[in-house]
Formats: sequence, C-alpha cells, structure tokens
Amino acid sequence: MDGVELAYQPLHQSWTTMLDPIAFGRFTVVRRLGKGNFSRAYLCDDPDLKSPVVVKLFNPECAVSRYPPEVWRYRFLEEARLLARLDHPNIIRVKGFGRLEDATPYYVMPFMPSNLAKRLGRDTADPSRIEELPPDKRPRRLPPSVGIPLLRQALQGLSALHSLGIVHRDIKPRNFLLEGDILKLSDFTMVKTPGRNLTHTRGWMGTEDYISPEQRKGAKYVDERTDIYSLGVIAYRMLTGMLPKGVTKPVDAVNSEVNGQLSAWVAACLSADRDGRPKDAEEALAQLNHAACGETPGRTDEPVR
Repeated sequence: MDGVELAYQPLHQSWTTMLDPIAFGRFTVVRRLGKGNFSRAYLCDDPDLKSPVVVKLFNPECAVSRYPPEVWRYRFLEEARLLARLDHPNIIRVKGFGRLEDATPYYVMPFMPSNLAKRLGRDTADPSRIEELPPDKRPRRLPPSVGIPLLRQALQGLSALHSLGIVHRDIKPRNFLLEGDILKLSDFTMVKTPGRNLTHTRGWMGTEDYISPEQRKGAKYVDERTDIYSLGVIAYRMLTGMLPKGVTKPVDAVNSEVNGQLSAWVAACLSADRDGRPKDAEEALAQLNHAACGETPGRTDEPVR
C-alpha cells in the first residue's frame, strides 16, 4: 500500500491548501469525511472486497498544544500500531497502513456510518441556540433501554485498554463510532501508555467539556479513573440531554425513567475526587450492570425541552 499516484500535483504543500488525493493505494477516494488539526478522514472504496473503508491521513503540519509535528507523527504511528494489535468487538480495527509519495502516513479502518455525537445531537443547553438548530441536530436524551447497552459496549471496549494499563484520555461521543446498535471506540491519538508519555507533565490533552478535574492539572495526574469521569459525562449527557456543568441535578431528578441506583452510578463516575469513582472500566461495568437492574424500557429518543 506504500505510495499513491496523483492526477494533478505533488503533495508537498500546505495542509490548508492541499488537494484531496484520488486514491490511497488500491483504495479509491469517494469523498472527504472530515478535517481536523491532526488528520483528514476519507471515505474510500475497496475494489477487491467491494466494501467501503475509511482512510485516516496524518497532518504533517500538526503542531497543537506546544508539541511539534514530530511528536504528533509518532503518536499517529503508535495509534495505528495499537489499533492493529487490539482485537475487540468494541474497538475499531486497523485494516492496513501506507504512506503518500512525500512519506505522510495513513491507515485504513472499517467504515462506520455514524457516531454517538450524531445520535445525541449538539452539546448546548441554550434554548435560543437549540431553536435555531435543525431537528436532527438538537440535543436529545436516550431512554435507558437504549443508553445502557451503549454504555456497556463503551465500557467493554475501554476495559480492553485499561487491562493493558492504557488510558484513552479523549473519551467523548464523537470517538464512539456506531453502526446500528454496535458501538466501537476510536481515535487513540492521545492515549497514555505505561512507561511512555510524550505529554508535558504540566500540560493536558483532551476535550474540555469531557475531561476530569485532574486531567486539567496535567498529564502526571491521569489514570484509568480519568476515562471513567469522561464516560460519566457521556452517561449524564445521554440520559438527561445536558452536560453536567455547574450545579447539576441528579440524573433521576431530570429523567424519571432512570432509577436511583443508575443515577448514583453516574454521580460516582462524575466524582470530583477520583478516589470516589470506579477504579477502572471493568469495575465501572460491573457496577453499571448492578445499577441497571429494574430499568423500565423507554419508547423513543427524546428531545431536550
């Protein structure tokens, strides 16, 4: 898969003006799915297997949070290698790896048509902003009968990481891919692995609305309980339709379909003191299974009112 032929011009140019490739090896580009500071993602066609795939292309000019492109390039390569090693139904797999003519790396993943962020809508509680959004983008909550199985899958995937001593550090709805009711954890660019840390001890990584209090202080304070806090934010957002900002009501006070045990589980995951949280994803999953007993089935995804 190394190398790619372009129909128009060399790739060694600015990331912001670079034209999209027409192919990555045998994979033909259908369209660009997204573009960020770290990478671009492309929907591609696999002509041999007659199936869609996603190609993630590294941004060679990436320089975020005081880290030079070399650090992010190393992280991108490590992400691809880690995903290629992991074999878990709730973690996205890497199907291949290659480089463009200028040595920019990319890797290939299965195509998942949606993600949890699309399922939950935009993260906003401002009534005027919600009113301006199209109906399919407005924030909404999920009934427990739908949300709990998704949380279980999220914790099962996260357990596979925590069993290896790996902390994800960027648990958020966008990083959980969906195909129907199947959920897979993705985007391992910011993982913290045992004995290897490329983050300044006083620097932090993550997505602000979803990071724990200790994660804001710096990388040296991060452990598995950091991911549990972020998953607690997702659980609160999923079951109430709102982010847990400021003084928040218990989940069962916002959503009558949620029982007291499940509400207490979410509160424990969101404990400001990390010692008050489940120690890792395995323990959080066991507690969730216990707390979920007695949940009544919900009917439909509910818009936030």
